[in-house]
Amino acid sequence: MNRNDAATRASRAILLALRVSLLAAGPLAVPTYSLAAHAEEPTGSAVVLVVEGLPWDVDPEAVRAAIGREIGKTVVLSGAAPAGKASFVLRGEGGRRVKLTYRADGEGAIVGRTIDLPDDAERAADTLALLAGNLARDEAAELAALLGKRSEDKPTAAPSEPPEETPSEAPSEAPVEPPAAEKNELPAQEVPAKAAAPKSESAPRKATPARAPAPADEPPTTPTRTPSLEELAPCWRHDATQFFAGANALPRIGTSTRRGSNVVHNLSANFLAGYGTGLDGFELGLGLNIEREFACGAQLTALANIVAGPVRGVQVAAGLNFASSLRGLQMGSIDIVAGPVKGVQMGALDIAGDVVGAQLGVLNIAGAVSGIQLGVVNVATSPVKGVQIGLVNYADRSTFSFGLLNIVRRGRLHIDLWGQETGIVMAGIEHGGDYIHNIYGIGTRVVGAERRLVFSLGLGGHVQLSKRFSVDVDLLGYSLHETPSLAPTAFLAQARVVAALEIGARLGVFAGPSYTVVNARSVEDALLAPYDSGSLDLTAPSPVFGWPGVTIGLRTF
Repeated sequence: MNRNDAATRASRAILLALRVSLLAAGPLAVPTYSLAAHAEEPTGSAVVLVVEGLPWDVDPEAVRAAIGREIGKTVVLSGAAPAGKASFVLRGEGGRRVKLTYRADGEGAIVGRTIDLPDDAERAADTLALLAGNLARDEAAELAALLGKRSEDKPTAAPSEPPEETPSEAPSEAPVEPPAAEKNELPAQEVPAKAAAPKSESAPRKATPARAPAPADEPPTTPTRTPSLEELAPCWRHDATQFFAGANALPRIGTSTRRGSNVVHNLSANFLAGYGTGLDGFELGLGLNIEREFACGAQLTALANIVAGPVRGVQVAAGLNFASSLRGLQMGSIDIVAGPVKGVQMGALDIAGDVVGAQLGVLNIAGAVSGIQLGVVNVATSPVKGVQIGLVNYADRSTFSFGLLNIVRRGRLHIDLWGQETGIVMAGIEHGGDYIHNIYGIGTRVVGAERRLVFSLGLGGHVQLSKRFSVDVDLLGYSLHETPSLAPTAFLAQARVVAALEIGARLGVFAGPSYTVVNARSVEDALLAPYDSGSLDLTAPSPVFGWPGVTIGLRTF
């Protein structure tokens, strides 16, 4: 009777385990390219990675691959951490600060670390991989502590405790590895290699958790490995049927009448509209080309190409192109990418998340830009590490914004007061990015029989030679007007080179040589220099004179 009871309980346990594994596998069936690529691998051996925010230049796919290499297991991206499965959750906390947490299979405790990522994207992925491996080993140590081992010290322990903890760390690793092996977290042949790593990395991290990113300075060597299915076949879905060619007048009217819409075509032709899971080749349409998961290849249509997932290739439409992310080219009247772009957008209106490449259009809108925005109006809500060229440019920060009006939210801003040999005294604003700025000024001519109201507009380049010393090369235009009628009397074009020195209390001085050319309505209005000036054009209806001069001023920093 006892044997029968034991057999009954064993069979029930097996059935319960099967149900739990099926429930746990459910969230892994989310139709994203990262999860589908691992569909042929056993879901029970995979570790889930949930990304809830990363700096714009860090690729979640690179992080996933690096963590997989570090822990020696298959890692898949998911929208949520499934219950009862080993999972990492990566959450951005602003800037380059991120928090990575880990929970082992079953009801394991959650452990985590918050670190600042290196500026280099590849080093950032390696740093997260090392941290993930450390957290996985920390989890094993905590489980061992629950079984009767020494409890782990809190990060707020007294400063005298770390020296006592460091030597005790190495012996504690020996009993930690067997429970990890029992949980099937690592293949048996890899246990010695992983057991040696905590001796040099995890021990100091437990004593001083803030030093977790330090190993990024010495990235580990990457072992030779076989490319994953996702790398070999990124444009593939395990739950979709592959067909070489299809044609539809409308969704479900055409070849999809018999085959359905859960298909991936190599060649697709659509009259009014076509709808499928994905494209791995070429799609031609007159109306709407719609793909639910991805498009790899080229989409051409007269009206709109709409892909609810990533696009790797080319979208060309007379109307609208849409994708969740892009690696390639979009060319249309309106190009919209909900996520990052690595490539080029060319249209009247280009909208994207972070851009690595180029936006070439009338109105360009993006997050961070590493490349070029060329248009009439360019908007970047995050830093620009490249070039903006347009009539109006806006950026959070910018290395080079060139236009009639440049607005850099966190750029250089100086209030200037300057005078020159003509007796013109000006007050203005110099504002711009790291290398290019605009100058806007208003002033008056304080010498002469009649007062003149003066307006100025300029564009210049900036070179920061030291913390307190810089040199600007500026081109300015001045217009002189009668008062109170505001009738123009003369126009000046001036080139100047000024050196600026910050002398303290956010105040500085600047000075340098200049050369000015004036075009006036009369000889009297043109004689602005206090000394002889050379006539450049005696035959012109309005006299033109030019002379060298000097500019001296004060500047706030």
